[in-house]
Amino acid sequence: MLYLRTFGGVTFERDGSALTGAAAQRRLLAVAIMIASAGDRGLSRERVLATLWTDADPERARQALSQTLYHMRRALNAEELFDSGADLRFNPAVVRSDVGDLEAAVERGDLVAVATLHSGPFLDGFHVSGAPEFERWASIQRARLAERCAEALEQLAQDMERGGDYRRAVEWRRQLAAHEPLNGRAAAGFIAALAAAGDRASALQFARVHEALVRDELDTEPDSAVVQLVERLRDDPGWSPATASEPPLESIEPAPASGAAAGSPVASPIPPESIHVRHQAEPRSHWRLIAMVLALVLLVVAAYSGLSRFGEKTAVPIHADLIAVAPFRVTGADPTLGYLREGMVDLLVVKLTEVGAARAAEPALVLGAWRRAREGEGELPLEQSLSIARRLGAGQLLLGNVVGTPVKVVVSATLHSVPDGAVRGQATAEGPPDSLTMLVDRLTGQLLAGQAGERERLASHTTSSLAALRSYLSAQAAYRGGNYHEAVGLFTRAVESDSGFAMAGLGLALAADRVDGSADRARGIELAWRSRTALTDRDRALLDAMAGSQYPDSSSLAEQLAAWEHAAAVAPDRPEVWHELGERLFTDGRAVGVRSSEERAIAAFRRARELDPTFLPPLMYLALLEARAGDRGKMREHVSAYHRTAPVSPVSDFLRWRLAVATGDEGTLARMRERFDSLDISALRWIALASQHDGIAVDDGNRALELLRTRAARLTHRREAVLGLHSLALLRGQPDEALALTGELDDGQPGSRSAERIRVLDALYGSGDSAAARVAIGRLLPGAGGHAPSHDDACVIGQWGAWHEETRTARMGLRVLRDSPESAAGTSLACSALVEAIGAVKRGVPEARRLVERTDSIVAVGPPLGDTRAYASLAIARMYVALGDPERALASVRRRPYLRGWPRYLGSYLREEGRLAAATGDREGAANAYRQYLALRNFAAPPLAEEADSVRAELGALGWRWRGD
Repeated sequence: MLYLRTFGGVTFERDGSALTGAAAQRRLLAVAIMIASAGDRGLSRERVLATLWTDADPERARQALSQTLYHMRRALNAEELFDSGADLRFNPAVVRSDVGDLEAAVERGDLVAVATLHSGPFLDGFHVSGAPEFERWASIQRARLAERCAEALEQLAQDMERGGDYRRAVEWRRQLAAHEPLNGRAAAGFIAALAAAGDRASALQFARVHEALVRDELDTEPDSAVVQLVERLRDDPGWSPATASEPPLESIEPAPASGAAAGSPVASPIPPESIHVRHQAEPRSHWRLIAMVLALVLLVVAAYSGLSRFGEKTAVPIHADLIAVAPFRVTGADPTLGYLREGMVDLLVVKLTEVGAARAAEPALVLGAWRRAREGEGELPLEQSLSIARRLGAGQLLLGNVVGTPVKVVVSATLHSVPDGAVRGQATAEGPPDSLTMLVDRLTGQLLAGQAGERERLASHTTSSLAALRSYLSAQAAYRGGNYHEAVGLFTRAVESDSGFAMAGLGLALAADRVDGSADRARGIELAWRSRTALTDRDRALLDAMAGSQYPDSSSLAEQLAAWEHAAAVAPDRPEVWHELGERLFTDGRAVGVRSSEERAIAAFRRARELDPTFLPPLMYLALLEARAGDRGKMREHVSAYHRTAPVSPVSDFLRWRLAVATGDEGTLARMRERFDSLDISALRWIALASQHDGIAVDDGNRALELLRTRAARLTHRREAVLGLHSLALLRGQPDEALALTGELDDGQPGSRSAERIRVLDALYGSGDSAAARVAIGRLLPGAGGHAPSHDDACVIGQWGAWHEETRTARMGLRVLRDSPESAAGTSLACSALVEAIGAVKRGVPEARRLVERTDSIVAVGPPLGDTRAYASLAIARMYVALGDPERALASVRRRPYLRGWPRYLGSYLREEGRLAAATGDREGAANAYRQYLALRNFAAPPLAEEADSVRAELGALGWRWRGD
């Protein structure tokens, strides 16, 4: 029997096993989902065509559907898959679906089945490229099915409350509150159930979580039902809903949340009318789902880390199966074995996780706690070690020792019971250093009798190469200390020694991501993915987040963010996962329409710091967020905390500079500038990025980039510096300088034609030289220089033709894009949509708005855009202006990434933002955009100097004065 799962994800299963290959093809699944959702009613072919092949020629669309149905039978090995008849209908004897089972459960009134079957949002994370009507249909179904689940949970909870079983009511109410985190009535019901069950502290703590979420998501005060209930609980310690004369919920009639009917799910998915309006404040599109996940994950983390269910500190529960592996003592060992102090922790955690006899506490938490407790290089006494393990919630503590020489190592360990310190097991293993994995295997086997497993299994998780293992363990220590460049080098050594070492590949990807090493990051992901079965579930979730759900194809920013949410749910005790989630929200949140992305990023960064106060990376981003908010006091606190832990580091130097700029500390800035020549390249790059994105200390950014270009050891590093200088020249209003710099882009890469592409884009979006762009287009066209255009070339050719109403050129670019193997994904899809929309707007055709909205949707949540990301939102904003929609134009122009790559067209973005904000009544927003524009255009060349003068006058008309006047 085949089974189609649609809740919480999408997959076909046969006998409980997921089908892959052709059966997982997205458009095939989309057709199957629509047929399954129609149930016994059946579905007309015309409806499928109108939903999934909207823009295709009718005849070609019908052929495509027929081919899809044929391939579905083949992929599922089911010739009798469909019932006979004109409409499409699955044969119930061959295939069933969870959505069909849920509809049947609703019909027969089986509420438990409804609540159980709805295991996650309908089609969670499932998208079909180039099918906006399918997204609209899925959104409507998602909302309808979510409401069915909410009604079932409400009824089940009320049944328990009427019978006085408040503890069971709590469980149903908990599910309902997680299902609808913004629904005041659901929150009030959960609070009342908790209080009735005797858990008043958790009830009040949950109320605080709910109130914060409502203010963050809806910009409104919590529902009066919640407020009244909380006041009653606080004012009358003896009152309980369980003993009250009136029923706990019927006495409270909450007002419906903004835009929702009473009792309806406030947190419903995207309504049909807002599929393409990602920026609207009400409702807040599919990112409400992200809010739900965040809330749920926070609850999981709170429970794990020894907090009460909703954040209040209580006595930490001890988990008998949780082992805290302490750093091993290496005193007396050969100095070359010093890396095993913390390295043994990593090795044993892998083994303990693998054998499944116990859970191992997250190494970062354990090592951080030991570092804070140690004084100097001394070791901790047993009682203090037990106390730390107790605070971590561990029921067992593993202490060990390493002694030996370069040719022989002796490793011993003792397992203690945390409650009483009693010894539960002892073990010793010895052998040559190159047999470390076997030594760890023996050690674990002796400690966990009967759970040793085969030693080859441990080797599959780590490596049999001592050189690789040693490099990996040293890299882990460097990474935890924030020394990312060093970590990249060490992880690289590890994978060069053993290319099948999946954990080292994953580490390389993480460390390279910290220093923007795209090539090293890609290499690490490729190596880890190749051997991903050797990773633990937690590490696989981390790899999936790093690689993207569509790997080896690219994932959209929205999919990437969702993957990090999942990684945080799977490993809620990993500070680096919370940091990565925060960084995605920080850099890309606005770009994909996440409301309150900065506040959510702050929450994730703080969670990472709470888990491990020695973990440094979140401090940098917290400091930058406070700098943007203008809170110099909090920024100083974060910078000081970083300096106390790592006073001499690239990030510390950058933060010192950033704080001095924010506070106007000229003395510190003067001293920093004297040291610029000796700063690490990471510090220089951060200075240059912040200078451009924030419009601050532009001369410092320029100098940092010149130093990067001079010191570049690799061609890619030099190219990166040149791109940064080119971006700065455009931002400063110096198009001639920008044009000259493009001449360096093809150095060492003959035939790449990147210089020509950028010259064209500069003319379109950055006030670049139009004559130079015209020459560049001639070199990019088919036949020029004997080359065929790449899809990158075609993207630029098509836009040039569309904007200049050169129909033949635009069609030429579109033809190459559509014939590209990547035509249905990535930059080709985005570029095709962009070129079509621009052409339609310029020609004034009736379908122009639909094409612009489609392009807006693709840019917001579609596939990765590559370089297209630098200008796509600007192009869309200009099209909305042409269509007479300044509000949507403003939302689009503000949807740009922050501190991710060089913002070469930021000047154009800011100019448009100022105009549009002023036109729509946002005077303060206009003034802020104009001020940043003028901060960057301090040495503009004519005629851009005249544009700067015009902006200065517009700023004055708004009632503000430019500080340079």
